[in-house]
Amino acid sequence: MPRATVGLRRALAAAAVAVGLVVLTGPAATAHADVDRSDPANGRRLEVAPTQVSVTLTEPVEQERTQVRVVDDAGRDVPVGPVRVTAVDAARIDGPVTVTVPLGETLRTGSYHVAWRTVSSSDMHSTYGTFTFGVGTTVAASDEVSSAAGGVRLPAETLLRWGVFTGLAGLLGASCVALPAGRRAGSAAAVERLLRLGALSGAGAVTAAALLEAVLVAGAPSAAWTSDFGRVWGVVLALLLVAALTARRAARTAAGRARSVGLALAAAAAACAASGFVGHAAAVRGAGWVTAVTAAHLLSTALWTGTVLALVVLGAARRPVLRAVAAVAGPAAAVSLASGLLLAGVLVPSLGAATGSDYGRVLVLKLLLVAGAVVLGAANSGVIGALRRRWGRGRAHGAGTPGARFVTAEAAVLLGVLALAGVLGSSGPPTAVRWAPTPTSVADGAPVTQSLDDLLVGVSATPNVPGQNFVTVDVRNTRRPAPGPVTAVVVAVGGAAAAPAREQGDGTWLLPTDALARSGPVDVAVRVVRGDLPDVSGRWTWTVAAAPGTEQGGRSTRPLVVLGLVVVLGTAAAAGRGSLRRRRALGVVGRHHLPTTTTTKGPPRERALRSRLLVRPDLPVGVDDLALGAGGREAAADPGEVARHEPVRAQRGA
Repeated sequence: MPRATVGLRRALAAAAVAVGLVVLTGPAATAHADVDRSDPANGRRLEVAPTQVSVTLTEPVEQERTQVRVVDDAGRDVPVGPVRVTAVDAARIDGPVTVTVPLGETLRTGSYHVAWRTVSSSDMHSTYGTFTFGVGTTVAASDEVSSAAGGVRLPAETLLRWGVFTGLAGLLGASCVALPAGRRAGSAAAVERLLRLGALSGAGAVTAAALLEAVLVAGAPSAAWTSDFGRVWGVVLALLLVAALTARRAARTAAGRARSVGLALAAAAAACAASGFVGHAAAVRGAGWVTAVTAAHLLSTALWTGTVLALVVLGAARRPVLRAVAAVAGPAAAVSLASGLLLAGVLVPSLGAATGSDYGRVLVLKLLLVAGAVVLGAANSGVIGALRRRWGRGRAHGAGTPGARFVTAEAAVLLGVLALAGVLGSSGPPTAVRWAPTPTSVADGAPVTQSLDDLLVGVSATPNVPGQNFVTVDVRNTRRPAPGPVTAVVVAVGGAAAAPAREQGDGTWLLPTDALARSGPVDVAVRVVRGDLPDVSGRWTWTVAAAPGTEQGGRSTRPLVVLGLVVVLGTAAAAGRGSLRRRRALGVVGRHHLPTTTTTKGPPRERALRSRLLVRPDLPVGVDDLALGAGGREAAADPGEVARHEPVRAQRGA
């Protein structure tokens, strides 16, 4: 095995280990604190004045940079106490938090407007929102629940994020391609250009990352070391600095160059994966796996872009390394597409979110650019030409031969993809409940009843919207006289602990609960206690309606995501199988290498094609060349590859 290939595999293994350590040890960060619920709920009418107001956000926030203001219908500010931020789940340091302020006076009858503003601990993005409620008065819900979902951020942050992504891509691509190029390109000048690209890209990534942190923590410099974002971004900066310094060393001296390039590759890959922990990973409740998918998406996209940029830098010296580059760029493109589709399904949950929010529209544009990059990559690798010849629409010779004519165009499109990734990284995804898919379940209105022994028990909830509700249990005895009085009713809603309901008289029992926090079906368990008689128990399914103005995103994007994943994974599997068959036909895969004839007449591509047909005359030309990346049959056209085989005409009776 060539030393360059061994070095590339060792470097990729080191990068995988570094990325694994980051993924396993890094915290699951979130982005863009959005509203989960408020108390009082938006648009709720209260008969009793509250003593405090609160809003529950999807992620941790900076308490010292959080403000809450309450205004009555006359425009007067209601005095409030100090802001208190508490975790919804004390076991999760990255989970939702509740921002609460006590009210300094008893609210009179009227409508009230609550405005809040805060800064996320995970990415230093400021978000704000409003909600309304009435005391003894019916009010309309506020339209501006939160600024987080679907908004586009400042151009300066977007530009700096693009600089970080582009620098990482250039460093990763130069490190990957420099190892095989040192052995196969035959041009020391080309390798030097690659290494200089890696060093400059690393320096650019470090500079952009430092400026990005300075911009985000400008309002509170202490957040650089006290916030989740500051701590994670400090790790990213340290890894980027190591990668940039080692890449610079590799560019300046040939001593230990392979080791330096491998270390730069590992550090850059780990930095790329770590930056995924300050993205939109945990913006969705209960989806911690999205963090790992985000890291994989950033790393694979940077590898794909970086290897194509390296081919542009190599220029005419790219041909001998096409096969090695295809071995990295092909799988990276497949992982980038698959992980990107998964993230799109999570962060843009509905078709309404895709078309109605700025974030969704930018994401659709990014997907279109990625599709264009795939088409250009297919043209560069010869896939399109092979299909045309197979369908009888191409030339007899060379129709599927990769000429890499569109490498520069593919690189430009991928740089555009990274620019849109910078826009998305600095913007809030439409994950708020108002962008959730429209529920298909029908909310319950009338009490749901069933017979339990000699009792007829009915269960209902009011006002039957997410938030605080009153569960009513109506117990009627069907026997006269009743065998025994009902002494207690115990109710368990959803996953909450069972609690005794309060008797209201005439067989009615009432339980206030916050367990109906989501629309849709929820389990309600009831146990009726009747003195000396055995207890009777039952279980109901109650369907909660969506809150007004929420879950109106239309159809879910999940079916489209599943269809896209099937297409991407199926195409990748077919391309990998075709590439393996092609390499086996050329005698470069397997335990025993197959010999071929050395052909000396004609252009190099035709010599390689004739040599291949002598080995496997039954093999259809073109079918086995369907491989992702920039490899294809141009790699097989390498005269050095053909010259390594020995004649077999005598064996075949030719």
